[in-house]
Amino acid sequence: MYNKKIIFILLMLLLPITTCFDLYDIYDNSIKYKLRDMGPAGGWIFYINPNWEKDGWRYLETSPSDQSIGIVWWTTLGVATGATLTAVGTGRANTANIVNDLGRASAYAARTCDENTSGGYSDWFMPSSGELDMMYNNLKAYSVGNFSDDLYWSSTETNAGGACRKDFTSPGTNACAQAKNTNSRIRAIRAF
Repeated sequence: MYNKKIIFILLMLLLPITTCFDLYDIYDNSIKYKLRDMGPAGGWIFYINPNWEKDGWRYLETSPSDQSIGIVWWTTLGVATGATLTAVGTGRANTANIVNDLGRASAYAARTCDENTSGGYSDWFMPSSGELDMMYNNLKAYSVGNFSDDLYWSSTETNAGGACRKDFTSPGTNACAQAKNTNSRIRAIRAF
């Protein structure tokens, strides 16, 4: 009887500690990642935000794979969405502008990224041209991320008929004002 009481007391003392560690691993933002580490959604960390406390997110992670190997930015030329932001940290705003303006009636790049659920997460978006540059510089250039030697759309619009793509073949040049109704690959990202 004495041994059962000791075991019970030890279990009661240890149970909160193990539960605390499990929750810490899942929810705490103090887990530190490095560039090219695998992120919580199974993709790769490609950017670490130096202003994370102010911005509310610390890392950018790619989806583990392309969401499409050939999809249009938008089907009709002549529609401007105002998604013209280029900097790292602006892809989410661009994607929201695009999806709000174009709706969900047809398949297109930003909608596909926005509806991605890779790794069990639903907070994906289409990268801005600056974020796409970081993906190339910090992942593709190191042969990390399973990227194809091909063109990838960004969420950055240049005008009513064009948007920016990045060529992921060496040396990874940008091509803006590309016709929105042409097919290119897309890779969703998330901020956390």
